[in-house]
Amino acid sequence: MKTISKIALFTAFLFFACFSTNAQNTNNSSAGSQGFALFQANSNNECINIKFNLNDDCYVILYAINLQTGAKTMLVDGDISKGLHGVMFKTGKESAKFDCTLEAFDNNGNILHSSKINIQ
Repeated sequence: MKTISKIALFTAFLFFACFSTNAQNTNNSSAGSQGFALFQANSNNECINIKFNLNDDCYVILYAINLQTGAKTMLVDGDISKGLHGVMFKTGKESAKFDCTLEAFDNNGNILHSSKINIQ
């Protein structure tokens, strides 16, 4: 498997900032996870702007899977403060389709929230 070429092709540019958004919440929330959300992403050519909201400070895993190649790209893997955040993901292809998954965990490793969106 050519990991280096996949990393070069699916480079993720990350930034965390507060946003105002009118995006529709399309998550599959776990019980008791009000305030956590993964919003439908806005794609612009080869870049996808993924926004998510966290109700609490938590450990976050956010990744995208290319539905055509099966390649998985880790976008976030670490402690993130509560609030609204955004990640700019450079896909490498304008026509690529992805599933994007957000998982949030408390300090004990218990899952607080899990949601998934499809990006086309």
